[in-house]
Amino acid sequence: SNYPVFIKVIFSLLLFPLLLKGLQAPRRVYRHMTIFHQHDPDVDGEWNVWGTVEGKVEQKYLSLESQALDSLQLDLLVGVARECSTLETLCLKNVKLPQVNGAQPQPGLIAVVQALAQGGAWALRSLILDDVLPYPSEEGRLCLSQALGAVIRRAARLETLTLHLEAGFEALVHQPADHYMPIFEALESTVALRELSLHSGIMWRLGGDELQRCLLSNHSLTLLDLSHNFLMGDGIEALAAYIRSSTNIQTLRVDSALWDAPRPLLESARDNHGLRTLDLSNNQLLVVPNTDQDPTAPPPPFDVLGGVLSCATLTVLDLHSADVGGDFGAQSLSLGLCDNSTLVTLNLGGTRIGPEGAVFLAGALEVNTTLTDLNLRSCPLGDAGVTALAEMLACNSALRALSLTNTQCGADGATAVASSLRLNRGLTEVSMGHNVVTDAGLTALAGALRGTPRCFTFRLQGLILMRVWEGIFGGPPAGGAPAASNLEIVRLFQEEWREVLLAFAMGTHPRLGGGSQVLGLSDNLLSVVGEQYWGRPAA
Repeated sequence: SNYPVFIKVIFSLLLFPLLLKGLQAPRRVYRHMTIFHQHDPDVDGEWNVWGTVEGKVEQKYLSLESQALDSLQLDLLVGVARECSTLETLCLKNVKLPQVNGAQPQPGLIAVVQALAQGGAWALRSLILDDVLPYPSEEGRLCLSQALGAVIRRAARLETLTLHLEAGFEALVHQPADHYMPIFEALESTVALRELSLHSGIMWRLGGDELQRCLLSNHSLTLLDLSHNFLMGDGIEALAAYIRSSTNIQTLRVDSALWDAPRPLLESARDNHGLRTLDLSNNQLLVVPNTDQDPTAPPPPFDVLGGVLSCATLTVLDLHSADVGGDFGAQSLSLGLCDNSTLVTLNLGGTRIGPEGAVFLAGALEVNTTLTDLNLRSCPLGDAGVTALAEMLACNSALRALSLTNTQCGADGATAVASSLRLNRGLTEVSMGHNVVTDAGLTALAGALRGTPRCFTFRLQGLILMRVWEGIFGGPPAGGAPAASNLEIVRLFQEEWREVLLAFAMGTHPRLGGGSQVLGLSDNLLSVVGEQYWGRPAA
């Protein structure tokens, strides 16, 4: 009673909101909601919950994946986007939204983003829009871009932005250059962004100056994904300048995005001191001139590709289906591998590296002690290339996974791999599928598998396995099947029985791990196979 009146008034004002909150009905709080597939029995119930608590829900995380929404569900989604001020993550991945009917019908995606811009973007930290259909028309793309720009400006705490908007090449060709400018203008004002992924033509016709302003404003990025875009000279220069100066970038992906000379970007990656993952897949990185047509044509800079491995922090380099100049690029990479002590994964699948390039790589891996995963899938190595790599395995103890799938490997290559498996103590996974290997090579592989004193995965999918029984069971098959085999096995396996039984011999071998169950059959059939293989039923 001795307090002044103004203090009592202030005290009452402070207590009033707490009292009012206590009188309100208790809120139902959903911290995390993820819905997969429309046939999930819980989907309908969760949509109904949204309808009843739409005005009270404190939603933190909302993810819709692989769904086709109807009009009612879209209305509920729009309502949550507009009304839910606590929404931190909105993820729409592989979702089909209906049209919004009105004076001007528009795709549902525009309605969702506009609702988010009007009300629910304050707390947003992560916005992921990945393959949301149907994609807007030319006029709708500008409308969507403006709405996304408004969301980005409003979401001051936005940390992750993923926009994979499939438009199609023909749509991009006729698309005005300024259609996506509202997005990039908004990105110039973001301060908290950590992961930025812009796919599928969003960079179409974007100038180097605009890209540079956008990137330099986001100096805290740790992941940048510009895959499936169209970066030309000035755009590549702008990206290279950003990578060279960034101290935070750890992952850079530009799969199918470089439409001009990539050397500035490769050199900037080499000079960066924090980059860990670099994806250059499906790009033309080196062009080796045809000296038969032009003897005076200079070769490409030899160090431009292998120099990337001078990056002291790089652990993953993905060059899948990139044009690396065939064996020329393999030689450049091999020199880089000799001095590299950080790279763990190297993907060279589909790079047209041949036997000569395999010899270069094998020589480098005799020196390198850190690479654990090498993928040469669909490279025309031939027996000579596979043999060179197999001989390397005899002295390399670091490699854990090696893919030689579809490498034109024959009997000599398979025999060399079989010999190396007996000596190598590091490999845990070998893939040799989709090669045409003769009986002798398969028999050698079977014998190596029987004598390998550890458990590892050996993939043989697609191999033409003929008479491999001789290497596994000690004798050739009689009449297309072993004389003592169970008729049920022959009936079920038919023409593929040899491949299946080889898989069982691998999966139930006592040293390869009886629990691996390469192929699940009945206990009776397992026992039959085991009894023929070891002279006793499989445990």
